[in-house]
Amino acid sequence: MKTMKSIPVLIISFIALTSLSSAETSITSRGLMEEKMVKRVVTMWWVLFNKPSECTTNPSGPVKCSPSDVMDAAMSGVNLPEAVVIYGAGGTPNKWGRLRLSSVLYKSSCSLDLSSSVDNHYLSGGPPGIYNMTTGSLGYCPATGENTEVHMVLRDHGPPTKDKMAQLTRFSDPSCSAEGGTNLCANMGLAAFPAFTEDGMMTNDVGFFPASPPGCAAAGNCTEAQELIQLSLDMKNKATLMSTGDSLQAIISVKMPKVPVDYFDPTTE
Repeated sequence: MKTMKSIPVLIISFIALTSLSSAETSITSRGLMEEKMVKRVVTMWWVLFNKPSECTTNPSGPVKCSPSDVMDAAMSGVNLPEAVVIYGAGGTPNKWGRLRLSSVLYKSSCSLDLSSSVDNHYLSGGPPGIYNMTTGSLGYCPATGENTEVHMVLRDHGPPTKDKMAQLTRFSDPSCSAEGGTNLCANMGLAAFPAFTEDGMMTNDVGFFPASPPGCAAAGNCTEAQELIQLSLDMKNKATLMSTGDSLQAIISVKMPKVPVDYFDPTTE
């Protein structure tokens, strides 16, 4: 009889433990889902070095240039590598953080107007000084005797705002902290390719942006948020570059790292 009476107690205890475990699992799963579903806007930018022989990062290597050469050109006021930053594409990752972008670029006559006098819209990117408001942009225009070295930069614009179109198409949109907004807008990934000497296709990894390497927050060289949004080479992020005649095509397939809801806040330490 004692054994018979103890059975309901055991059953009730089992049910209670099972319910608690299920509830904990549900909470954990919901938390992970919320983290996965953080909406964000990402843009892709062509970074062209039309005269890579003037780059100082790695002059004897297959990939001679880096973002440092862009910064040097902007700060010195003398664009020796003829660096250009042009809008490529924009999109929002799905709830699992996956995003695929594609873009095409054509050779120019070495003079492109990338700004509008009507609504202040623009298609140039990078630091001030790279795009000349008077003469315009060189575009995809290899220097005499050289082949353009192509890089692709991915930029995080934070959660979508009411002006999502600006986020999808500008380097620094109104939501960015640099423009007085509440979103942290920062470069989050880079793929670099050696200059093509003939038509062809190459696929490279997309990794972190060089200014925000792993450990940069602890070293005091970037914020925790800037490091958190970086893509990493072990996430199987890929960029494919195709050269066909006078055109360049890019296809990028990446998975965004999971981030907390408040990652975009520029005050995040």
